[in-house]
Amino acid sequence: MVTLKALPPEAIETARFAEQFDCLFNCFNSSGSKSKNVMGHGITPCSTHIAFIELSLEWLTQVKCNNGAQSLPCLDGWRLNVSCLLQLWKDLCENLGLSFLLTDRLNQDCLENLFAAIRSKGGNRFNLTYEFKAALRQCMVDSVMTTSERQNCKEASSFPWKI
Repeated sequence: MVTLKALPPEAIETARFAEQFDCLFNCFNSSGSKSKNVMGHGITPCSTHIAFIELSLEWLTQVKCNNGAQSLPCLDGWRLNVSCLLQLWKDLCENLGLSFLLTDRLNQDCLENLFAAIRSKGGNRFNLTYEFKAALRQCMVDSVMTTSERQNCKEASSFPWKI
């Protein structure tokens, strides 16, 4: 929009910031081998993801706050997540020979949906340990996970116990 003169030239840094985070979000939410977004597909040894993530980590350390604060907690969290993803990818490649990583499997949506299913089995009351175990067992035995209509996350494409 800046290059089209729809926004003033001063907005260029904001546009770059938004574009960088758009790519980071795509990279952290990859769910398949093909995507219209370059960073939207899974990480492979041949993809540009690792180079982008390394540059993003460097960029995140250079982002300055205008309010005088050293850093914002959300930026600290992003630096930590980016660093962890780099370390995880390296470990998975070297120790397990993994050649593909779908990063949307690393988020907590699957876990939240599992707990929603457990709550649907036992109600929203305070559960004792044995009641929780029974509800968890029932979810696993059913092998079909039906999430609550009140879930707050997208439905997972697969579940942790299915291989």
